[in-house]
Amino acid sequence: MNDPLDDLLTPHPAPADGAKLRQAILVRSTGVLRRRRRLKQVAWGLALAACYLAGMGTTRWFTPTPVPQTVQVTPPEPQPEVPAAPPSATALEYLALDSTDHRAELYRAAAERYREQGDLAAWVRCQDNALDATKQEDLAVSPDDDFVTIALKQDRQKQEKRDARKLD
Repeated sequence: MNDPLDDLLTPHPAPADGAKLRQAILVRSTGVLRRRRRLKQVAWGLALAACYLAGMGTTRWFTPTPVPQTVQVTPPEPQPEVPAAPPSATALEYLALDSTDHRAELYRAAAERYREQGDLAAWVRCQDNALDATKQEDLAVSPDDDFVTIALKQDRQKQEKRDARKLD
């Protein structure tokens, strides 16, 4: 007796060209796998782009707007005029060093400041520099000169006489 289910339950013989079938299945499955992999890569890229855009949108939308501030400016109260302090002796000496026109006068003013401060070495140095910057006719001793200036002028005149003898 032949049961119709026996035919269905018995395995069918494999086709003779199994290699062709295997090749066809491999090609179809490889194509499907490649498409799925590319689809996953595109989905990841789109998800990352969406997250980036969402982050940018969040920072743009939730950034607080600056509140305009009004600033009242009150003019400063006028300060009383303070008389300018006279320049220091060192400042006068530097001015004299840089000056080309009034060098002798500035050195004399610096010397007077040094004498007021009690710095006698600087006083003599400035007096000597003032004599270096003066003209020849100012080297004559006058009654208004103090003893240091007189001594410096006399020493300067002696030195000029010695220098004149050396040149002869």
